[in-house]
Amino acid sequence: MTRSASRPAPDHASSSAAMPSGMARASDAAPSSSSSPSSLSSLPSSSLPSPACAPAAGVSTADACAPSAPPRRVAIGVGCRAGRPAEAIDAAIDAALARHPGLAREAVALVATLDAKAAEPGLVACCARHGWPLVAITREVIAALTSGHDASSEAGGDPDDAPVQAVQARFGVAGVCEPCARAAAPNGTLLVPKTILDGVTVAIAGPL
Repeated sequence: MTRSASRPAPDHASSSAAMPSGMARASDAAPSSSSSPSSLSSLPSSSLPSPACAPAAGVSTADACAPSAPPRRVAIGVGCRAGRPAEAIDAAIDAALARHPGLAREAVALVATLDAKAAEPGLVACCARHGWPLVAITREVIAALTSGHDASSEAGGDPDDAPVQAVQARFGVAGVCEPCARAAAPNGTLLVPKTILDGVTVAIAGPL
């Protein structure tokens, strides 16, 4: 005689919490034809992966989780020229990750960019391809992070690889990739400074 028991449906609801002021998650929907991001929502803290130590074959858990081990969760700051394809952004992120021993795509928790760049089709497609949340950082947050900062160190690190003066005139900020990475990882440090490749700039900060 066969017995069956009904099981309660799993609860798929997840808690959401607003990100710090000045940070928002870009909509998962396809970007609109408008030049500015028209649909931004709060980034749930539950969307970020939990920290974990996954030792490779032959590596003990103690060694993998040692304080000296590379951070497992990092934020990627990205700036890019208009119209850069997802492949170019992918390649630039890989180049930046390669500059820090032990970092790989699996360590990426999110990608952050200037709010004016959050609807770039190539950037949106790159993040969707890897399942990375795309976080928009406001000019006010970037201005606060770069206040008193030597803007000359950011030369060439803006979305258009133009002189800093041009970036400040166009976007009102002294840099993009580095301050965006730092804003997205407020408790971390800048692990990889600005990396420039084919019209894309990338910086990495962490751990989250």
